[in-house]
Formats: sequence, structure tokens, C-alpha cells
Amino acid sequence: MTKPVTPADPKLAELALRMIQNVCKGNGIKSDNVKLVSFQGQIVHLTATTYLEIKPITQEKTLPGRQSVGETVPHRAGALQAIDQMIIAAINNGGYKRQLIDIVLKRPDKGLALPDATSFSADFLTKDYSWQEPCRTCGGAAKSACPRCQGGARENCPQCQGRTMIPCTMCRGSGTVTGQGGKLQPCSRCHGQRQMACPLCQRTGKVTCRQCHGNGFGACSSCSGSGYFTYALHVVPQIITHFDYDRASAPPDILHMLDSSANALMLKGHLKATARLADSEPGVLAAEYDVTFPHGEIVFALGRQQIKGTLFGYKSRLVNLPHFLDKMISPGVTLLEQAAAGHGSVAGKIRRASKYRMLALALLTAGQNSVRKTTDALLQKYPLGLSKGMAEKISKYADAAVANITRKPRYVGLGIGLMLVTGLYAFYYLGTGRVLLSAYTATPIMDGVMDVIIILLGGTLTTVSIQLSAANAMRLALGHLVPAKARHTLIPKTRGSGWWGYAGGLAIYLIMIELTLHVSNAITPGWYQMIRGYIFNLFS
Repeated sequence: MTKPVTPADPKLAELALRMIQNVCKGNGIKSDNVKLVSFQGQIVHLTATTYLEIKPITQEKTLPGRQSVGETVPHRAGALQAIDQMIIAAINNGGYKRQLIDIVLKRPDKGLALPDATSFSADFLTKDYSWQEPCRTCGGAAKSACPRCQGGARENCPQCQGRTMIPCTMCRGSGTVTGQGGKLQPCSRCHGQRQMACPLCQRTGKVTCRQCHGNGFGACSSCSGSGYFTYALHVVPQIITHFDYDRASAPPDILHMLDSSANALMLKGHLKATARLADSEPGVLAAEYDVTFPHGEIVFALGRQQIKGTLFGYKSRLVNLPHFLDKMISPGVTLLEQAAAGHGSVAGKIRRASKYRMLALALLTAGQNSVRKTTDALLQKYPLGLSKGMAEKISKYADAAVANITRKPRYVGLGIGLMLVTGLYAFYYLGTGRVLLSAYTATPIMDGVMDVIIILLGGTLTTVSIQLSAANAMRLALGHLVPAKARHTLIPKTRGSGWWGYAGGLAIYLIMIELTLHVSNAITPGWYQMIRGYIFNLFS
């Protein structure tokens, strides 16, 4: 049965009109000249399904001995079979199915159009299985051959090392002893043979094993004498989602949006959905949705020009619109391009171009940020009617135009900054600055720290000097775009002059350090003397 067509709320078209009026305001056309011509919209209904797959995630550990952990099964195959049966039972059990579906449906997006293979833990299905297997080392006997005697119950005699004989204890292996009158005579114990039978093993070379005490076996070291191992399998089922929807019922011009970002559209309120547990197919775990959203062709009049697009969603999202702003602001972009190229009065062209609200935003942003950030700011402020290519072009022209009006002041500030840096370094190294601070920098480390601080202070001086010098020019050109109280915040970028400032400051610094060697009463930093001496020795 065909569902009746439900017209979309006309208020959605009014909201869309205000959005178009807002982006057009101040950009070449008055808001009053932006009109809604027509809106033919209806509520689209389509069905969708989120399928849930239960995937067991297992963690296994091995325990010595016979232990009871969770449900006991005969073997590993039995544990895997029990896991499969548990998953089948969960899918077919009404209570478990409801719990599993609720994990997804209780989300803010109701689980609609989740990225494929999104996973959730189903902790209430967590289970442990265990089984026992004989020890592979002892075969379940709980004992194994003694490692010292290899099961023979006897080991080599520790006194004779299995040789059955030891050096004679009377003659100490010499074969002779001192007799009467101090004369040497054959040893009466070994009879001159120098060796005697080992008294510990009685000339057998073997003694009872000291580790197993003659048993030949001991407790198995692998299973701690239990004969068995317990294998415990901890199972945490994961829910894996897969999404599908009735593409045939969706308008073709928004299929790409539904395919790529339906979940985000749901969270932002463009889509509405009622969800329920799917019970139509046995053995299938799924959530079904009835999804609705407004959709239809909408036409606006921008003065004499008409533009056509698509209104989508309960938040009046406009898609498939032409880049109408590109054409509307083209006169201002031409002026900005001329200012960027330095043709004619740059400040005058900037002032005329800035009558377009979008170009004013670009100029204010480009004066203090990168071209990329300016482009991002334009696309965020004007998500409708502005192409990315035009946004990038405007950002590039705005950056070059602001650079033109601040170029001369920046290099004047650079010169002033370098003179201030020269005075600072001369005072510190050739004057009394370093001497005055010597009481506080008595160690080489503190001397080095102060040298670094002076370099950083010099770089800061040139940067501030450049910005202060160029700020006035920027305020004269762009000050009319911000309230009087906020004009002090228009601080320009130093651009290339900033790098010249640091390079010039470093050169002046090195000159001053070198002069300390030739000026009496000046203190040369120890690190500089060391580096200088190394260089001279290297090339001498």
C-alpha cells in the first residue's frame, strides 16, 4: 500500500529564506530583494536496519593444577562449542535480544547509520569457561625423572667425581712418606700407588642421588606436582553493527549525503527516526527504523536572478545550490585583486572592496592570520553560495592587499627596531649593563642565561617596533570595519620584515660580542671566547 504524501512544513522554507538573506546581506544585494519564489517539499519516508553481529573476544590464561573457573567443559573444542551455543541462545532469547538492542537504541543517534563495524561490549553476556589437560611434561603422572640423576637414583660421587679413586690422604699423592732417620719410604696406605679407593662411594664411583634421595623421580616442575593444567577462557562478547537502508525510497540527489553522513545528520536533527526490535526473521538480531525527513525543490529570487536548490531535513539544510555569491561579489573581488597587485590607490581600492561584508571579513582576518585560516573563516561564515576556489582567491588577494598597505611602515619599523637593538646590545656588552648585572650572574650558567634573554629581548624589540609602525597604516585602511574601541586590536603580521629583524638583530649581536674583545673594560662571554678559539685553531 502506497503511503500518503505529506507536505513539508512551510516554516522550513521561511527558515531557509532567512539563511539565504543572511549570507546575501552586505554582499551586493539587499536582504529585502531576496525572496522565496517556490517550495515544493514533502516528508520522505524510508526504512533502515542496523544489524547486530555478536563476536566473542576471548582472553586465555593457564593455571597449574586442577582449578574450577566458570563453567567446566571437557576440552577447548567444548569451550568453543559452548561459546557458539551461548551466542545462538542470546540471539533467540527475547530478554537478551532486548538488552542487546537497547545498547544501541539508547544512544542519542539510536544506532542509526553507525559507521560500519562499530563495536560495543555486551558485558552482561561475559562468561568464563575452563577445562583441564594433563601436563605435557609428566603426562599427568605429577612426577618426572630427577634432573640430577636422570631417574637412575644414583649420581656421580662428589668426592672422586666418578673416578672411584682419590689421591692418597696419607702421602698426599706422592707415594712416599718420611720414615725413621728421615729416610723416604713407600706409603703404607697406597703402597706407593699414590691413589686410594674412594671411601665415600666405596670405589663404585656412584652415590645415592642427593636430590631425589634414591627415588629417581620428583615432583614435576612444570605443573608443580599436580599432574594437570587448567585452561581458563574469559569471553567478552562484542556487538558489531552493520547498517543498510532502502535506497530506492531515497531521493537520488541526497544519496551521497545519506551514504556518507546519515549518522551525523541524525545527531544534528535533520533526520527523525522511530526504532524497534526487528522480530520478523528468526535468528536475526537487528533494529528497524522508520526514517523521515523533509525534502523538496526550493527556488529563491536574488533581485532579478533566480537560484534553485534542494531543502533537506528538519533544520532546513540547503544543498545543490549554485555558487551565487561568487558572481555577486565579483566587482569587489576585482578591486581586491587590483589592490593586491598594487595598482592605483591601494587603500582606496581596499576601502571600496570592503563594502562587501565577505571581503571585509577576509581583509580583517588576513591582516593577522594565514591565508589558510582566512579561507577557513570565509567558508565557515558563508557555507552557502561560496565556492572553495573563490574563498581561496579572496584570501590570497586580501593577504597581498594588506601586505601592500603595511609594507613601507613595516620596514620603517624594522629600521627603528634595529637601532633600538643596537643601543640595547651596546649598553649591555660595551657599556655598564653587564657589569651592573655581574653581581647576579656570578656563574657561567647564569651568564649564558642572560645572553639568551638579551637575544630574545632584541628579537621582541624589532617585532614590536615593526607591528607598532605598521598598525597605524592598517587602522587607517581597515579601521572603519571595526568599532572605534576595538581598533587597537588591529595588529598586523610582521611578514618578511620580521625575519629580517631577527637576522639583523643576530648580526648586530655578533658584532657587539666581537667588539668586546677590542674595547677596554668590556666583558666578553666565556662561551664566545671558546667558540672563537676553536674556529681559529681549526683554520690556522
